[in-house]
Amino acid sequence: MSITPGSPDQQPGDNQNMGQFSVKTSAPKGSDLGDIQQIYIREDSPAALEAAVAEGTLDCGLGPSPERSGLTFRRIGQETIFLGVPSEHPLAEQKSVNLGKLQGEKLLALGRGHRLLENVRHLADASGAHIVADFEGTSLDAIRQMVSIGMGMSLFPELYARAEFREADDVRLLEVEGWNERRDVGLYWRDNSGRQRHYLALAEAADVAASGLGIAR
Repeated sequence: MSITPGSPDQQPGDNQNMGQFSVKTSAPKGSDLGDIQQIYIREDSPAALEAAVAEGTLDCGLGPSPERSGLTFRRIGQETIFLGVPSEHPLAEQKSVNLGKLQGEKLLALGRGHRLLENVRHLADASGAHIVADFEGTSLDAIRQMVSIGMGMSLFPELYARAEFREADDVRLLEVEGWNERRDVGLYWRDNSGRQRHYLALAEAADVAASGLGIAR
């Protein structure tokens, strides 16, 4: 999703799986947000948002730390990354799995432009699992459906997992022992932006939301 402060002709942006967080952040209480009149939210992939912020199409973005240069990142929290496995898989009865137990397993991944693709690649390299080459997910919802029917395993970030997974689902979430990859999330904007004080005010409001969600680590 995307968050952008300002007048009606300005736009913000945010990562596709940050919805729960951005809704809490978009209406901060008790924060001095100066002359911000409205906040617009637009959802897109992390790579697309970074490009839009860098080019000035969007004012700021909310999501994983950006890879592009020229962007200022204000960290507001850190997400655990869970491994989702089909409920009928032998590992599904466990709460965690050792990294070595994933050797030879199939991993499903999102397409290019999604930062979780890199996390899946890192897990494959570290564990000996392999990424399914003939499948490229367009969203975490699509990936979750594929995992639920036994097509493989995949990674899911904490906020998405909390919002979308239920105990009775056909996908079980495990922590991976021996693999401590996490992802920082925050607000980012162009280095030379004249609206920095607005973004810092939003980030302070986001700190409160992050604390309430338990990701202010």
